[in-house]
Amino acid sequence: MLDCKTAIMKSILSLTVLILGLCTARGQEYQQFIGQQGVIADLLRHADMHMRRANFPEALELYNQAIANDNSNALIYAYRARLLSRMGRQTEAANDIRKATELNPYSPFLLDEQARIKMLMADHIGAAADLSVALKKFPKDSLLLSDRLLALVQSEAYDSALTVVDELLALYPTNYAILANRAAIWMKLERYDRAQLDLKEASALRPDCGIVMDLMGQVRMGQGDIDEALELYDAAIKLNPELGSAHLNKAKAYKLLGDTAAALVELNLGIGIEMDLAHAYLNRAVAKRSLGDTEGAKSDMQRALQLDPENTLAIYNLGLLHKQTGDRLGALEAAELGLRIKPNDADALNLRGSVYAIFNDCDKALADLDRAIQINPDNHRALHNRGVVRIFRNQQALACEDLRQSALLGNQEAGRKHEAFCSLRWQ
Repeated sequence: MLDCKTAIMKSILSLTVLILGLCTARGQEYQQFIGQQGVIADLLRHADMHMRRANFPEALELYNQAIANDNSNALIYAYRARLLSRMGRQTEAANDIRKATELNPYSPFLLDEQARIKMLMADHIGAAADLSVALKKFPKDSLLLSDRLLALVQSEAYDSALTVVDELLALYPTNYAILANRAAIWMKLERYDRAQLDLKEASALRPDCGIVMDLMGQVRMGQGDIDEALELYDAAIKLNPELGSAHLNKAKAYKLLGDTAAALVELNLGIGIEMDLAHAYLNRAVAKRSLGDTEGAKSDMQRALQLDPENTLAIYNLGLLHKQTGDRLGALEAAELGLRIKPNDADALNLRGSVYAIFNDCDKALADLDRAIQINPDNHRALHNRGVVRIFRNQQALACEDLRQSALLGNQEAGRKHEAFCSLRWQ
């Protein structure tokens, strides 16, 4: 039976998805191939050894040599694609796996590899489609099913994902990890009652599993019982001291309780275990900023972006931090980067508009703020900023209406400005 810690596979937003721990024949194709004799087989055996030791440049050179010896073998391209993907060279990996599937379009192993690379490139819909094709030939392949489940969840196709879970449970009715996966999907749908039932059953099957206890804590958080959630997170950590996600979830609970210092302690513990989670660094940056550690916050935001270069929330927060510390050019650069990735991001438009206002470019500022409010009419920050710009444009009535709307949405600064600027009446 798998150790509960080694069952962790992915984090989908804040929900844990587990390796199913099911027996498949996925590795047989590879083992039969490298078990053969000859130059190519020797190259692949040595490449595999370097892969296991994370010696990626050495492994890549060996795969290059293998392809130079035989450029018609689909498996070699697939292995090199896997390596390139781990090195972050996703475009090259996609080219290799495309070549592999052209050479052998009927291999479910190759379609699965292609789907995994597409998921790394955030093409979850394309990945699900590839896996659907593979499953037509091997409808009971548990790894294909579990990868399709992951692709469907990441593309937010939850109804289809639940159907895949049902197929897996029909094959493995007592597998605790499948039940935990379904609970995670129910939480996405805010069906905490259904999630609780699945986790209760999963806990009965694996009472020693900290991840199941951690998920129970997330259910209680969703139901608004923060104190019980904290108790469940502590129980999860007691069962599995190396469960970083439980510390990170405890931090979220403390944040909701307004205890930023306690949240920071848990974030430090969680990041010390799970060192490659961009959202954890982002959350710690926000906690550090609220406690006055501006440089620490910047460092963590930059680390989050190293791990996830297209994380628009991290880009926005870094830009906001630049603006708050007087670095107008840094703020403008961050806003423009975010808009290149996500052109209709209301927060990035608001940030860029507010920076244009600082540069006294009111026309550009209003254009961005108008777009931000059109995209999200309840963006109180954009309403506040547009109100301020309109004050400088001598558009008193429009400015007061923006400030009033922003104050109604909870922006206290807008309320104070509305009281100061709009309390006087024209005769």
